[in-house]
Amino acid sequence: MKHANDTYLVDLPHPDTIELVRVKAELEGERARREAVESDRDHWREIAQKLAQPRSRKWWFW
Repeated sequence: MKHANDTYLVDLPHPDTIELVRVKAELEGERARREAVESDRDHWREIAQKLAQPRSRKWWFW
């Protein structure tokens, strides 16, 4: 049990715990950003593929 004269107050979590939570949140943020970038990339790839497909001509002008 911690005493009042210890380095850290009784109510506060240990600094290592705070650092682990910070690192975990940072990694989660990076993962979410990566997913968003991949989703956007896939979306634009689909659009580019559709635009690259040859279209049949609907109207013939003589």
